[in-house]
Amino acid sequence: MPAVVLSAVVFLIGSRLIDVSGFREVYRSRRDEFWIAAITAATVACVGVEPGILMAIAISVIDHLRVSYHPPTRLLKISQQTRSVVEVPVASEEMAFPGMMIYRFNAPLYYANSDFFMQEVLRLVKNAKSQVKWLVVRFDSISDVDFSASKMLLLVVQQLGKLGVTTVFSDVNSCMRDLLERYGIVAALGPDKVFDDLAAAVKALTSESTLLDGSARNATSDSSSGLQR
Repeated sequence: MPAVVLSAVVFLIGSRLIDVSGFREVYRSRRDEFWIAAITAATVACVGVEPGILMAIAISVIDHLRVSYHPPTRLLKISQQTRSVVEVPVASEEMAFPGMMIYRFNAPLYYANSDFFMQEVLRLVKNAKSQVKWLVVRFDSISDVDFSASKMLLLVVQQLGKLGVTTVFSDVNSCMRDLLERYGIVAALGPDKVFDDLAAAVKALTSESTLLDGSARNATSDSSSGLQR
């Protein structure tokens, strides 16, 4: 069989292996992953399978670093009508209650994104339309804090203190609390400024003793899981 004919047969067989509907679904839901898949497929077709696999690994690592370096962040406010937690863009600079800002950082804290965290938190406090008394940082989406980030957190607590702002951590599980204690962050905050959940933190800081009923807690959980996906 002539080489040209054989190549055409191989090309046709290979083209049928491409999941076009799968590519379309990825394109609709995650553009970054679509381009990784497209570049990988092009590399496999033009260069070879092994270079394509190496290319996919390299691009995936770069994309992961891009997301973790500048992760999605949100502010949370409390709906007075439904008593539920509502997420709003950070650019809105909204407070949950007068004097209280609740901030969510959706990634582990490490050396690459710690500066982004500090700059955004300080900017929010300084640009707030009214005086911020409490900054509540939710740890439900922060699964780890490395050594460099721990130094940043200590500096943030110090800087916010100079601005008259009390830093509070909520949704801190037992493993994270142990880690923060080893870093000396709990001592810097004060043990009474670290809470297991958001409701307890808000109740301790305000007169909102009825904050977050069962349905609101579910809304908070659903919102968090939606962001992590």
